Amino acid sequence: MEFIVEKDSGIIPQILAAILDECVNGVTLADPDLEDSPVVYANKAFERLTGYSQAEIVGKNCRFLQGEDRDQPGRYEIAQAMKKREPVEVTLRNYKRDGSLFYNRLKIIPLFDKKQVFRGGAMNALETTSNGGFVFNQTLFSLAILAFILLLVIEKFKPYRAFSPKVYKESVVTNTTAFLINNLILTIIRASSLFLIAQQFSSFGLLSGLDNGPLKWVLVFALFDFSIYVWHVVGHKYEWLWRFHKVHHSDKSFNVSTGFRFHVFDLLLEIVYKCIFVVVVGVDAYLVLSIEIIELFFIFFHHANIRVPHEDAISQYIITPSLHRTHHSTLRIEHDSNYGIVLAIWDRMFGTRKELVPANIGLDLIEAENIVQLFSLAFITEKKLKQLFGLIPKGKK
Repeated sequence: MEFIVEKDSGIIPQILAAILDECVNGVTLADPDLEDSPVVYANKAFERLTGYSQAEIVGKNCRFLQGEDRDQPGRYEIAQAMKKREPVEVTLRNYKRDGSLFYNRLKIIPLFDKKQVFRGGAMNALETTSNGGFVFNQTLFSLAILAFILLLVIEKFKPYRAFSPKVYKESVVTNTTAFLINNLILTIIRASSLFLIAQQFSSFGLLSGLDNGPLKWVLVFALFDFSIYVWHVVGHKYEWLWRFHKVHHSDKSFNVSTGFRFHVFDLLLEIVYKCIFVVVVGVDAYLVLSIEIIELFFIFFHHANIRVPHEDAISQYIITPSLHRTHHSTLRIEHDSNYGIVLAIWDRMFGTRKELVPANIGLDLIEAENIVQLFSLAFITEKKLKQLFGLIPKGKK
């Protein structure tokens, strides 16, 4: 259906303004009959996105968001599209009221009246990323991968526990393949864009009024670590979540690559959970992504098959390999423990900490030797296997 608008004395009917104010993305309307095609309306999401109030936006051309940063190909594309009265979609470097850079995915739609006379343009704006946050997260992730490689080398030459070469090789190959395929799937379906959508509602969260700074970062880190602890506990307690999470526990080896071993559905559900965290706590999505990468360091660390000097003392504060090794025990009574990711306080506080050396690693009845088997594990429950084994005659001894 074509969007046709006719100007009236109010320019934007109240009912249309009310609808636009509920949009997740930033929306503005511009009037080409006025000099320099100024903005005549900006919705609330656009105010949250830029930090400017509607009074500061209305009457200006949207190019004011670019400041002195005018040399951008996207600006030329917009000018050409407006001459031809065609829709256009570009990414621009814009600047918020506080001066911080953000990349704006901008979609402009020309509006016509019933006689097909050009009457204005509707602009749909969505923050894609801030350059500083992107570079910081990319640097963090690169360091995490370097840490992974370093730990892989250490455990190869000085392992805490000896696994057969066959089991170790199958584990590393399957786990790294799972990591690559999972990331490919998540990239194709643009799962990370859910964080950007969640961020549009983060201004209503508990800490949204707190200025960005060390205090907020520490609080958010602690709350995020606790929320992942809770998610981890729930993943063990409920069968419909355990069916995906058990893929992680199916590794018969215990090494740094085990930190990559997850079912893609498990990762998708966790992304949704983290988006809820962004909204409820009221935090920038990129801060959560930064914290997530920091936690990746600890995931690699506590999955590493290494000896850690003074581990008894260190494990009083953070999760170490000896604690997490217990979490990968074959026995359910043992692996339903030590759910923490970084901080050891949550297991102590809620009585889920166990300090012991497991006899065996992995799941008792279920195992996967390749990526296809790994994906299929989610649809095979231990309960069904036990029922199946119960139907098989045991025979005489």
